Amino acid sequence: MLQLIRSRVTSIFVKALFVLLIASFAVWGIGDIFLGSPTGKAAIEVGSVEITTAEVLDEFERVRRTTGLQMTAQEAAEIGLLEQVMDDLANRALFIAESNDLGLAVGEDLVRQRIGEMPAFKDQTGQFNPDLFRQVLYRAQLSEDGFLRLLREEIMRDQIVNAVTAGVEAPKVVTDLLYRYRNERRVAKLVTLDVKSLPEPAAPTDSALDSFYNENKERYRAPEYRSATVLSLTPEALAADIEVSEDRLKEAYEVRLDEFRTDARRTVDQIFLADKETADKASAALNEGQSFEAVAKDIADLPAGALSLGTITRADLDGTALADSIFGAELNVPTAPVESDLGWHIFRVTDIAEESTQPFAEVKDRLKKDLAQNDALDRIFEIANQIEDSLAGGDTIEEAAKAVDVDVQTFAALDDQGRDADGNQVDGIARDPSFRTSLFATPLNDQSQLEETRNGGYFILRIDGISESAIRPMDAVKEQVKLNYMEEQRAAANLVRAQELVKASASGGLIAAAEQAGYDVVTTEPFSRTGDGLPEGAPADVAEIAFGLKVGDIGMSEDLTQVYITELSAIQDAELSDEAEGPLGQQLKAGIASDAVESLIAALRKTHDVSINPALPLSVIEGVGLSGGASPQQSGGLF
Repeated sequence: MLQLIRSRVTSIFVKALFVLLIASFAVWGIGDIFLGSPTGKAAIEVGSVEITTAEVLDEFERVRRTTGLQMTAQEAAEIGLLEQVMDDLANRALFIAESNDLGLAVGEDLVRQRIGEMPAFKDQTGQFNPDLFRQVLYRAQLSEDGFLRLLREEIMRDQIVNAVTAGVEAPKVVTDLLYRYRNERRVAKLVTLDVKSLPEPAAPTDSALDSFYNENKERYRAPEYRSATVLSLTPEALAADIEVSEDRLKEAYEVRLDEFRTDARRTVDQIFLADKETADKASAALNEGQSFEAVAKDIADLPAGALSLGTITRADLDGTALADSIFGAELNVPTAPVESDLGWHIFRVTDIAEESTQPFAEVKDRLKKDLAQNDALDRIFEIANQIEDSLAGGDTIEEAAKAVDVDVQTFAALDDQGRDADGNQVDGIARDPSFRTSLFATPLNDQSQLEETRNGGYFILRIDGISESAIRPMDAVKEQVKLNYMEEQRAAANLVRAQELVKASASGGLIAAAEQAGYDVVTTEPFSRTGDGLPEGAPADVAEIAFGLKVGDIGMSEDLTQVYITELSAIQDAELSDEAEGPLGQQLKAGIASDAVESLIAALRKTHDVSINPALPLSVIEGVGLSGGASPQQSGGLF
């Protein structure tokens, strides 16, 4: 195509065509100059910081796609997503404005350090990978410059936030109160009545089934089904066809050798002694043939269980003299006394595991799988670009698939959970949430955009047919109706006998009433509010009911298959300790810090003039719609 253009470029007609194209780009592509398009105007102003309508629309579209909302841009705006995005952008601009006022700046070294530390940009060796960095940005629809700008803003925002939240602590009285509430435990007597112990109900008449069906028609509604043609790319499928040379495998083995190496280890007992005199006395006793345990008890005054150090490596001892003593010791032979900052030690090595390295042959298959997977991720990125170019040129899904030698799939009927018309879960792409979202957001006979799956693959689909949700006729669901009818009859009978047991328990307690009726009573272990500690199979609402009772009171919970009658026996208060309360204190601290940040934002809104104009992006959404997020093209940045 480029060669054809070059060969015709001298034509007067073609020159005139280019003039018209340039003019149309000027009018429609840079509409602010001629028509006053809202995309270039500031939709958000915070002091001197401006965020254009185009930037708002990019962020709105990115958020809309990542949240998986099955609705158009206009519908998303109507439920408040645009307002939320603009509010978040305004808060971001607040911190930029405050950073400008404070004169904060972020150097490139710090930016490089932060990027290098991000797990998303590291390969399987744990090193920063520039290609992976660019791929992640492409998938997130971010340019490199755009990402670096956001990262600098985040670092400056963190500096301001940390200045406000430093020193925040949770009040101990609050931590204690909440800890007691969360960790109180209860004990109860429990009777479980299962419908399986009841006789089979009488078979229902056709009239009874008809009545049950008519009263519960919504239970038999079939979901909306969609048929679709799908082009799907997965790293696993591509990796299966990738050959990895022996030389590459051996090179990867050498690079990752530390990963396959196991350090030398020693299982060690020790006798700890306070001074050299005592250490020499213990050493002499050992040399005379006394046992290690006897010397530890008689001379070092150590309890029998205080000897073991467990299994350690040289790295655990950080190159101290202790390491030389332990790793130079013979098996089961006590060492000479050795001094540390804490005192004197005598060691006994009871087990030795020397350093070992998994041989190449043993890890070859794993290396091959990893390298093929990496190659597949690179290749899938290229193939996705080829497919995108093909579709942009007007090709159908089938034509685009043929161009890159990928098969297309057809689905006759899928619901929004990825199940077929028989209710069976369909494997493969149908399990991916983003696929199902796109499946039900794409209009009939339309194609979706090329989208990424959660495992690094890509897909594009076309909706070939839609079967609207409808109530299934009685003839089609008669067996299911009969099954549901029988379930409810048995559940009703089970509830009646449970109510009779509760009534009988009111006078003499649950144990006496249950014994008289022939039911088993179980005394539970102490359980928590969440149900942790309840007998296996007991639902969490048994705990919820029990925590609303007084000792001696009786409660009941039920479902279609079982009824649980609970009599509260005892309440166990939580025991307070600094160690136990530590994690809770950290949670409360995080919550208080979050509240402090909210207060900071409110204060900044009073300090900086904030203007938000949702009408500008809304006019674009309602007028021409959205075509996608930010350009993924990479510009010259740090990497």
